[in-house]
Amino acid sequence: MMSTLHLFIAQLRNWQLFILVAVPFVLVLVLAAPDLETAQDMDTIMDQWTTMMLLGLPLILALYVWIWTIGVVANRSLAVSLRRSTRLLDISMPFVMAYIVFAVWAWPSTVMTNDPVMPVGIVLFLHVVATVLLTYALIFAARSMGSLDRDRLAGFGRSLLFVLAIIYFPIGLWWIQPRLNSIARLPDN
Repeated sequence: MMSTLHLFIAQLRNWQLFILVAVPFVLVLVLAAPDLETAQDMDTIMDQWTTMMLLGLPLILALYVWIWTIGVVANRSLAVSLRRSTRLLDISMPFVMAYIVFAVWAWPSTVMTNDPVMPVGIVLFLHVVATVLLTYALIFAARSMGSLDRDRLAGFGRSLLFVLAIIYFPIGLWWIQPRLNSIARLPDN
């Protein structure tokens, strides 16, 4: 059974998803980035950096939910013998998204000042864990998507195409999202 969030993302048209991720990016470019170039003191730079991160947060969260949705929906649509457990995916993606929200708060102070809000080691450890879990989710989603319409799990080459399509999401969503639209409408097996 798919969650309402996954169903909503999977049924968005490619242009709707593009607008969902493009608007925060444009806001960052228009509202925050020009001020960062003219900032002189560290406090101003830190404030502008935080503004950029806050404006870009919806973009990152939407992208991560999209990766999670690709993994869940594509895996659900595979033949029963090819399906893998989504338990780790369902644990890792909320952790990664929570880390991103935490990073928006902690990174500017931790990296740019002598008085960090958190010890640098803890922030770096959480960053590494989030990176590993996001890499797992990316590979899981790409391999599940590449395995559709096949009688075996996708190999390295086919999975790599989907990894690249997800990483370069402004282009890849035009290719992946129509496939998600079609498989999200399939009844549960």
